Amino acid sequence: KNTLQKDAKGAVVVSGIGNKVDSANSISLSGSRNTIKNTKNAQIFGDNREVTNSNGVIIIGSADKTLKTTNVQNSTIIGHNANAQNDALAVGESAKAGNNSIAIGMHANAGYSQNMALGYYASVADGVTNSTALGHGSQVTKRDILPSDGSDGVVSVGKSVGQSGEKG
Repeated sequence: KNTLQKDAKGAVVVSGIGNKVDSANSISLSGSRNTIKNTKNAQIFGDNREVTNSNGVIIIGSADKTLKTTNVQNSTIIGHNANAQNDALAVGESAKAGNNSIAIGMHANAGYSQNMALGYYASVADGVTNSTALGHGSQVTKRDILPSDGSDGVVSVGKSVGQSGEKG
């Protein structure tokens, strides 16, 4: 154990320059300038990632500057500057997926709780649930578009949804 690897509690494989691993087990890390703390069952392939207090995280892709993934469970992150929260999937440059959400596409953003954003700049805002933005620039910005929607999700295909009475 040295400055590269402190208090490793199990299998830890590290390749690259400037990586630090502290209190981790079942880790595979390849890249440069990464920090892994209090994490288990993670595979990180890229540069400038910081993973803390996480379990079951897969990251493939580098970040321009240190990108933190903290308290994340069972998530997959693929892409440059992509990131995700719990039980989420983010694929694409700068894609971001909130808890239980899926974001696929460059700059796709699926806000917190069971949302999907699929496409270039597709987004579902934080605070919206069970909704899908599908296609280039599609957005869901508001929950319960019509009073009759109840707990049903909202779908936006290729345009913004959020004005009263609109449905995509």
